[in-house]
Amino acid sequence: MKRKSLYIFAFLILAILITTLKEITDEEESFIPEKVKFARWDSDIKLSDTFPERSLNLVFIAPPSAVEHIEGISLKDTEKIKLIEYQIEKGDEINDKYSLFTLIATIGVANVIEQISETIQTITIRTEDQSEYDFTVGNIQVSTGLHENLLEVVDSYRVLSSKLTFDVKLRNSGEDSITLKELFIDNKHLQFNTILVNGKNFDTDVVIQPDEMIRLTANFHELEGDVDFYQITPTLHYEMNGESYTTNIESTLYYDMDEETINRIIGRK
Repeated sequence: MKRKSLYIFAFLILAILITTLKEITDEEESFIPEKVKFARWDSDIKLSDTFPERSLNLVFIAPPSAVEHIEGISLKDTEKIKLIEYQIEKGDEINDKYSLFTLIATIGVANVIEQISETIQTITIRTEDQSEYDFTVGNIQVSTGLHENLLEVVDSYRVLSSKLTFDVKLRNSGEDSITLKELFIDNKHLQFNTILVNGKNFDTDVVIQPDEMIRLTANFHELEGDVDFYQITPTLHYEMNGESYTTNIESTLYYDMDEETINRIIGRK
């Protein structure tokens, strides 16, 4: 009788273990939105005839098994800005449960000449069982407009940096002098602090002769906000022959995935 009771007890323990292991396996193999953590961007993106499409690099941390269940991704609350295509790239392992991923999403509009300004704050992930989950990705300002190419970037220009610095060389490619009026960005949580032209404070108009080259350098002032990374698209405002023009400089991403940033992303609710 004791042996029979022992067998029954052992069977119950085994059944509990099997059930527990099955629940753990099911959890590891399913998409749990609470375990998918997106970094938050403060981005200013300009679309134009020169750059009609742009790629968003949306970084997130998740269990590798969760990504296998993603079937579709869309932008939430945007009318004109459309997601054209996307791909997900796996990065480094964070630990034995989480890995780093990048959602590379190409966005665009039907007509870049049309004046459009929309903000991407949320994306929607659709899983294979047709469930949909919303994720906050920060504040990504996307706008369109005409873009002139009279001020050209000279030499290499850093488009990815771990430090908040700005340094670019520009050349007047036109046949007339250009009067540089302003350099600005439209980020919500980031501003230019000090701007230098050829090492001097940019506090008055600067005349650039045809084929002349200048060097623009600047530092930034971070405003308060829950932001992990930045993407800037500096805009130059200048005049030529009494007419106003703008030139958008190629975007720069400021990205530093250190331990503090990882812990901040994982710790968000």
